[in-house]
Order: sequence, then C-alpha cells, then structure tokens
Amino acid sequence: MRDVIGHKGKLIIPCVVLLILVPPILADSQSWEAVLLDSPDDWFYVFPNNMNESGTIIGFWQPADFSETHAIVWKDADSSPQVLAGLEGDTDSWSANVNASGTVCGISGNWPDARAVTWNGKGEVTDRHPEDQAGSDLWSINDKGEGVGSAWEEWPWTWACFWPKNDDAVLMDKGEDYISTWAIAINNNSWVAGIGYDIYEWPYYARAIYWDGDGKVHGIHEAVEYAADMDLLWSMAYQVTDKEEIVGYAGDGYGLIMSFAYTEDGGAILLDQDGEDQGFAWQGSGKYLVGAIGGAPWAPWAWGGATAAVWMRGTEKGETTWTLPAETMLGALCHYIAHAPAKGYQPTNVAFGLLPPLEPPVKNKGARKQAYVDRALRDIDVFAAEIAGGDRDRILA
Repeated sequence: MRDVIGHKGKLIIPCVVLLILVPPILADSQSWEAVLLDSPDDWFYVFPNNMNESGTIIGFWQPADFSETHAIVWKDADSSPQVLAGLEGDTDSWSANVNASGTVCGISGNWPDARAVTWNGKGEVTDRHPEDQAGSDLWSINDKGEGVGSAWEEWPWTWACFWPKNDDAVLMDKGEDYISTWAIAINNNSWVAGIGYDIYEWPYYARAIYWDGDGKVHGIHEAVEYAADMDLLWSMAYQVTDKEEIVGYAGDGYGLIMSFAYTEDGGAILLDQDGEDQGFAWQGSGKYLVGAIGGAPWAPWAWGGATAAVWMRGTEKGETTWTLPAETMLGALCHYIAHAPAKGYQPTNVAFGLLPPLEPPVKNKGARKQAYVDRALRDIDVFAAEIAGGDRDRILA
C-alpha cells in the first residue's frame, strides 16, 4: 500500500529530514539494519515513497519553504539520488511508483494542472497526459508497463484511467454508484485498487473499490463495514497483490482507523498489527516509532520521525535517549502505542483520554482540560531542564 512499502524484507520509512530504511516487524529470527539514504545538505525535506524488488527507491524532495517539489530516485540504498525532471516549462515533478524494470510513474507540474508522466531507467521523461483532459496523474505502474491513475476536465472531479504499455490512456468503468473515481494501484494481472466518491468531500464519502482483470468496477465498502460490525464513514483501497488481495483502510470519521484486506472468495477481514499483517501504521524494527504512529496526521507523524532519528543517533553513539513525559499529548500518544495490547491495536488521535488522571481529580470539564495543560507545561519545563538546559524550544530543535 502507499503508506507501507516493502520488498524482500525491507521497509521504507519517511521521516523528517532523515530517510531511514528499516524492515517491518516480521519473524523474531530475522535481524535487521537501518540505513540512512544519501541526500544533499540543502534538501530540507526528503520523502521516499516506494521501492521495487531490485532495491530502486523513489521519492521527492522540497526546499524549506515547500515552494517546489522534485521527484528523485536512488538506484539502491547506497547510491546518491538522481533528480527526475518534469516536462519542459514545469518546475515541479512527483514520483509515485516504480516497477521491476525501473520505470517510474508520476506527474509533471502540480495539481490541478498536473500531467501524467513516466521516466525510464535513464531518467528521461515521457508525457502520458490524455490530450482531451485538463489534468492527469499516474499513480501506479506494473511490471508489464501498464499504469493507472486519473484524469479530469474539472478538478477535483476525477475519472480513473488505465494506460496500456506505450499507449494512450483509457477511461475506466465508473459504474452507476460513483460520481468520481481514482485508480491508485495495479497488479501484474491488471487488477486495480482505488476509490470511488458518491459525494465529494475528502476523505468523507470515499468508498473502497477495485476493478477486476476485465475492467469491471466493484465496491467493497459494505463488505468492510460487515467485517468491522459498524458503520464506517469512509474507506479506501490502496493496494492489490498479484493474488487479487485488496488492501486498504477505513474509518468512522471520529478518529478510529482500521486496516482491511479483501478477496472475492473470502470477503473482507480486519488486519492486526502483528505478524505479517502490516496495517495502516508505518512500523519499524520494534525499537523505533516512525511515520503514522497514531490516527492524527502531521504532528504525530513528524514527531514519530524525529523521535526515531534521535533514538537511533543516541543508540549508535551510546548516548542516553529520552521520550517526552506521558503527561504531554505526544508523550501520552507514544506511551499508548508502546503499551497498548498488540492484538486488535487501533491507531488513535491525540486525546485527553490518553493522559494520566489528575491528582486530585477536577470535576469541571473546562477546568479539567486547563489543569491537563498546566501540568503538561510544568512537566515539559522539568524535562527541558534535564535534557536541554531549561530551554523548552530546544527539545524540537
């Protein structure tokens, strides 16, 4: 799936500034090693997002002001990155997927004026944009050279597209239930996973869908609801294996996010976070928390990456490592992830319910929340005095 990229026992973990190549949690008998991917010092934000079976890694980098984006590729984990330039006149380029032969798919430009492109193994770009559409993106390419993505006459009303090898895009079956569709992943048997929308309000009303090898669209949102035994506000299919297993995640709209797998014969099942079922959260070696460690975006994700980097540096150098106090929101989230039962684990947003109880208890709701805040600020100042010479801001520096 797009958030969990693994081949031959390896997993790419995006993190803030640093890029860490680590394995997923699999068998206890296997040993693993973290590798820092090379990137120039002036690349402020570097994000690897996919890897093929030969070890070719793709991603993108951005400057400190996020004013532009540049697709990049590493031939392997030990090589220097190569920038994949977009079409003439476009500053931005984004890479999305790489197949076994090293062909990369993505976009040139930026939404809503993006154009679908591919890059060959030499980094040469080819325009794959359907000329009768205003914009397009190419999200996945299989080992046969077939690609999928979307095109649109008016953004964001997208129509899923299929690209035959070295041929023009074809609009895919939309069915009768969806006003907009988006193809995200394609396997080597031409099965496709994606999203259909009955009412467009991202990510709400998104529905997990797939197209079989004959190009017919099927909805699986209700099957996921049946497996979860609850109403779900949205679902997304983000990957399809060569065994026609559809993988994705879904949520209730109130912070609960769950992973699922679906097959035509067996229906939908929910995935645990142990064994080989990877689920939605990015996972590390068992020592570090990296990526989507909770159900809330950006702050926990960034903190997960920063914490992993600090702990890895400290461990390698034999220095004392640290974690935020459990009385702070991010500290409480890390404590929950580290101590919650692995069986049936569910990612969560930051919430007051994760914090340790107040002593003495405070009955008034508003006063109770303020007491949580006051306690956290006191504890973070004590924490800062111990590790950062009393400077609270240095903790995140």
